[in-house]
Amino acid sequence: QASDAQTATRERAKLLGYSDAEIERALKPSMVRRGNFTVTLADGTQIRFPWYRIGFAENGNATENKGVDRGRAETNKGGVRLHKGVFGAEVYALALKMDAKLAITGDASAGESFRGAKGGIGAGQVVKVGTRYRAKVGDWVDPASSAINRGEMMRNFGNGYTAGGARVGLGSDIQAGDVNTKAPEMKVLSETYGKGSPSIGVSGKEVLTGAKGEVSSKGGIAYRQVSTGEGVWMSSKLAGQAEGLDLQKATVASQGWGEVGRGFGEAAVREGSRVIGIQELWLVEGELRPGLLRHPKGANATHAEVEAWLKDVEALRSGKHDLKTFKNGELGRHFTLNGDVSKMKVDIVGYNALGQVLNEATVPELAKSGTHQGKRKIITEGANLAETAEGARLLDSHKGRLVTIPGDLANLGGVHVSNLEAVQNRFGEVVSNDEARR
Repeated sequence: QASDAQTATRERAKLLGYSDAEIERALKPSMVRRGNFTVTLADGTQIRFPWYRIGFAENGNATENKGVDRGRAETNKGGVRLHKGVFGAEVYALALKMDAKLAITGDASAGESFRGAKGGIGAGQVVKVGTRYRAKVGDWVDPASSAINRGEMMRNFGNGYTAGGARVGLGSDIQAGDVNTKAPEMKVLSETYGKGSPSIGVSGKEVLTGAKGEVSSKGGIAYRQVSTGEGVWMSSKLAGQAEGLDLQKATVASQGWGEVGRGFGEAAVREGSRVIGIQELWLVEGELRPGLLRHPKGANATHAEVEAWLKDVEALRSGKHDLKTFKNGELGRHFTLNGDVSKMKVDIVGYNALGQVLNEATVPELAKSGTHQGKRKIITEGANLAETAEGARLLDSHKGRLVTIPGDLANLGGVHVSNLEAVQNRFGEVVSNDEARR
């Protein structure tokens, strides 16, 4: 992932006229912080988890010797995720991608830029066996496991970060919600830094209200929850219009139906397009299984039928219903185990969940599966690091059939609104949902 991210950055920077020396300097982070903490479960099991925070801003948090001006007040900005796949190289790659996105937004505060950063907590290892869980010393543990208190994880991350002398806030570091870190987790992290009060160093917080119901500038922005997904759809819409696509007749598929995928899909339906395929994890015969769920009528589904189907999808995603038994198994008959959206005939595909999914296997399928309107298929990257190096090469070679909107552009919506939240917190002026959307 780190190598792919560097390759993409080098290629784009050279096209913009930057020298090799300038590029290599830009590829080096200014801040690399990492550590470990141990969590003790109720039965005495002890698990040691690694944490990371890497950023490119020039400020007092810098740790690396790359000629950084520590007197500057650039702001590191990026998510903190809780995922078993978090490790140093991935965090670096994500931070580098975030730096490119923030350069595109041009967002700044008091004349100082926001710069890319990422952080997270990765898979832990059992260091002491307790009385309840079937574990051995050295076994790996998912940090997002239901057996782990996420609030405790976030407190440990925050305390570890500041123990090394790092600061948060504008001019230092703004840490945002990410994978498995939504408003409840960010509330804990915010209060850890703020010693019980909301911290301006955390974005993605819950919306706070006063005694009379008025929105407080110390909390989050409600629109933040759907801003990334809506931004992915906005990018798809603009590309579709440029291609001459009739959005009222367009068919859409989404890889992922979490916060981003849902925001993308619901925005598409509001515009009159029809979501007819969703690739996700589904509860099937009591187990979560990956696969593709298609609308029973496919491209023949009316707009009203798509809306009704998406209500069923929401019921299924609640985890309370099994595909095999929900509505007498009607939807389950249109489920393909391990099915992939790349094989669907649709006009627009949003990749809204996993990285490395546009690769040597999926890109040829995207080109082959075709569209309903005979236009080039629009591929919109809502997920970070969606392309592998080979996938990027293939996307270029199939540009006669595919139009790709890279994540650096497509998922900027959430980045920008997250920046607005930081400014709202710092200057005490509420940013409304309508203002954030504009």
